[in-house]
Amino acid sequence: EIKLITIDDPLFGGWKKAQPYHFGDGGIFDQIYKPAQ
Repeated sequence: EIKLITIDDPLFGGWKKAQPYHFGDGGIFDQIYKPAQ
């Protein structure tokens, strides 16, 4: 059994906290994404 949680769970802090951390300038996405050459 896997317990599912949502972005609104206190662990994540909601979209207001998650969006800049993961998708803002210099965030996780920028660190792992490499544009096509």
